[in-house]
Amino acid sequence: MFSIIKYFNFYLQIFNQNLSNNTNTLITSLQHNHSKASHQNKFKGKFQGMNQKTERIIQKLQSTKEQLQLSIENNNSNKKSKLNNKLQNLEAELQKINQKDQVAKDYHLVYDGLIQQLQITQDQKIGALSQSQRNQNLQILCSIKKQAINLQSQVLKKNILIPLFKFAINVMILILMQISQQDENNLFKYQKDKQFQSQYNIYDCKNSQRNKSNEYEEKNLNNILKNLSTKQTIWQNKKDMRKKGIKNHTTNLKNHQALNNLQILLNNLIIQKLKISNKKISNINKKITKLDDSNLYQICFEFPKQYVPSPCGHFTYCHNCKELALKQCLICREPVQLPIKVFKLY
Repeated sequence: MFSIIKYFNFYLQIFNQNLSNNTNTLITSLQHNHSKASHQNKFKGKFQGMNQKTERIIQKLQSTKEQLQLSIENNNSNKKSKLNNKLQNLEAELQKINQKDQVAKDYHLVYDGLIQQLQITQDQKIGALSQSQRNQNLQILCSIKKQAINLQSQVLKKNILIPLFKFAINVMILILMQISQQDENNLFKYQKDKQFQSQYNIYDCKNSQRNKSNEYEEKNLNNILKNLSTKQTIWQNKKDMRKKGIKNHTTNLKNHQALNNLQILLNNLIIQKLKISNKKISNINKKITKLDDSNLYQICFEFPKQYVPSPCGHFTYCHNCKELALKQCLICREPVQLPIKVFKLY
């Protein structure tokens, strides 16, 4: 507050030394049409840029929401988490742009109000106004000044409003210097200075209360952040333990699966060996059966062939059926002299 009052006194001394030059320079700069047009074009360009950026962010929000809906339908949890984070970032960015847009609009309104009030003051030639008209004029100016002070609390970077405060102080000095020639005007100036100082005192009081409130909120936020950090650490530890348990369980499952695969492979090998052995046994049995069948006598198929008629040797008889060929051979009808017993070598 004291720095602002010193700044005000400094400008007051400058205007006492060269009132006419400063007044003409300020009025000329405010009435310059090209400067005003460039100021309006500047804000118009800013608003257009903000609108274009807002449209781009809205398009990104729509496409992100569509992708999020698809990921929800496809049950893609990883993509769903990433799209949620992207959606939150876009919404936060859109909110920041809206705040900047509102601050720029408020700044523009206060600036136009100050220029309009200064133009009214110049056109009316304040020296010819009555005391009530002067009071009303100054009340309007103080109201605009109060709007500028309220706007300051909404702006994060204070250097945005420094030119606006300088301009408001210059306008205040111009009006006060124009009515400082008469005693009545000096009294009026003193009262308004006092009112101006009281307004700044009120502003300082509110600002200190706001700072205390901000400190209290900052402490609460720090406590909340600490609690969140502690909870996050606990959750991370649980998550790591859960991952470790899942990893161990997965390893056990893999080992169990490997054992099952080995058991299945061993069973398959045993089955194949058994099949091969059964096949060999079956072949051996078939051979044995064939051998047994070939050794049986083809007439009775009860006893093996053991006797051959001599001397022709056409046929081999079993010991039971050899009596049939004692007189003559059943094939050539030649007389049989003696049946001879034979032995087969395997």
